[in-house]
Amino acid sequence: MTVAEWLMRLDLAELAPQFIKNKIYSITDLRNFMEEKHFDQAGFEFKKRIQKMRLLSMIHGKDNVTKEDFKFITANQGRQIMKKFVKNTKYLEELVSIMKDDLVTGF
Repeated sequence: MTVAEWLMRLDLAELAPQFIKNKIYSITDLRNFMEEKHFDQAGFEFKKRIQKMRLLSMIHGKDNVTKEDFKFITANQGRQIMKKFVKNTKYLEELVSIMKDDLVTGF
């Protein structure tokens, strides 16, 4: 998987230019970033510390919630999530009708 797709799924696509600057194009290239200091040494800048922690969590494979959110979902799964926020049934069904399976992540 490319780092660009990985970042998009994590909702951290704004970090892509920093990965490109460091010539990190594939998630297999992340094996050199197992500790927080590795991001610091490479000159990465994060708006929030939680972004760095989320990346490290995914690299180590420790965060089951993040991994679950990372997966693509079906339109029906999307309906269940959106139902919590969109109370108008007409609008909810309109949103679901334009949502394709395996296009959106749970995040």
